[in-house]
Amino acid sequence: MRKFLPYLIGFLLLVVGIVGALFLLYHKQQKESGPVVLHYVGLWDPDVINPLKLEYQKSHPNVIIEYEQKEKDRYFSYLDKALAGKNPPDLFWWHNGWGPVMAQKLASMPATTYSEADYEKIFYPITKADLKISGSYRGIPLEIDGLVLAYNKDLLAAKGLTTPPADLISLKTNYAPNLTVLDGTGQVVSGGVALGATNNVENFSEILGLFMLQNKVTFIKNRQNALAKNITLDGRNLAADALSVYNSFLYADKVWSKALPPSVEAFAEGKVAMIYLPAYRFVDLKDYLDQKNLKLNFGVSTVPQLVSSEPVTWGSYWAQGVAASSKHATQAWDFAKFLSEKASLRKLYGNETKIRKVGRAYPRVDMAKEQASDPLIFPFVTQAPYAKGWYLYSDGGDDQLNGKIVDIFAKRIAESPSGADQLGTINNITKDIQPILESFGLVLPLPKQTQ
Repeated sequence: MRKFLPYLIGFLLLVVGIVGALFLLYHKQQKESGPVVLHYVGLWDPDVINPLKLEYQKSHPNVIIEYEQKEKDRYFSYLDKALAGKNPPDLFWWHNGWGPVMAQKLASMPATTYSEADYEKIFYPITKADLKISGSYRGIPLEIDGLVLAYNKDLLAAKGLTTPPADLISLKTNYAPNLTVLDGTGQVVSGGVALGATNNVENFSEILGLFMLQNKVTFIKNRQNALAKNITLDGRNLAADALSVYNSFLYADKVWSKALPPSVEAFAEGKVAMIYLPAYRFVDLKDYLDQKNLKLNFGVSTVPQLVSSEPVTWGSYWAQGVAASSKHATQAWDFAKFLSEKASLRKLYGNETKIRKVGRAYPRVDMAKEQASDPLIFPFVTQAPYAKGWYLYSDGGDDQLNGKIVDIFAKRIAESPSGADQLGTINNITKDIQPILESFGLVLPLPKQTQ
């Protein structure tokens, strides 16, 4: 018996070791196959997204979604740092103007989420320009926003105007001057339209960008900074022409004044008849009306177009992206797709309308007719098929690309106080934005000048 005792002890130790190893392996597998926790950050109020989050978790018990709302003003700074850190959010909102800034931090959307053909059939064409980076889509749009024209119905009716202007010529030569009220010294008391200034026209850079796009300005061509090269056969610069038209509302036509309140407040107070604004500004407008106990009878229409030209509008929107370093990219993309489905978008729109009084325009082409009963949002939908944009977004909050370019435009335009030297302004802007565009690989470096 003593002869076999060491073997017995060894055998028992081996069994204990095997059982222990199996126990640890089992618990490791249990841990690995346990719930996946997705960290999701965005700008929604939690009450907007929570019902959708719970619905998804009910059908996906292996996924837990932890949503965190961020402040818009600080969101870009937070996200830029978080995506470079060790524990980035798995899923997050990103603005369509951030592509060059965020490109390396965005995961490519797998074909199992949306095939390229399905994606381009479902969502508006502008997403192909903004969200497709280096051959792959990096985001799924949550909305479609841009610019519309809001007009004071009572002020228009007082001048016998029953409909808003459909084109820029009628806006400039008929509506704006007839709706402007001057005092005895010739100063604007009530503007016809808030255009021309940079200090008190909210979203001025987007509006000016729209004017340039409508005038067929090309910002970048063949990887070269083309802003100053948009020359017509008769020698005119298209970008300078667009800036001239924008400035003329302030200087030549005098239908707006730098002394008036910011455009949204002025509109709320009846101090301007028409303003250009994005959808999210309607939240500001309604809040201001409530705070000041004001009543405003206003309508919303698509932006005026150039006569006999293809229609163009401004496109600005938020998309959902997945961190390139996320450990749960598959689940993150699946939840992003869930939120982009028709039923989910309807619920999000309903929830947000209750909370912030204004919903978001659906990003899907196949839902275009569903918001026809929403007078604030439907104009964004009807003009979405021809939306375009460039890096003049003031509403995204980034201070690396758009923010710097917007500041340059504002600074250079302000240096020409009478708006007289548009060509010089465009040439200066072109020179100033070159190093910014180069830093993001959007244009090629200029040839070094020989001494």
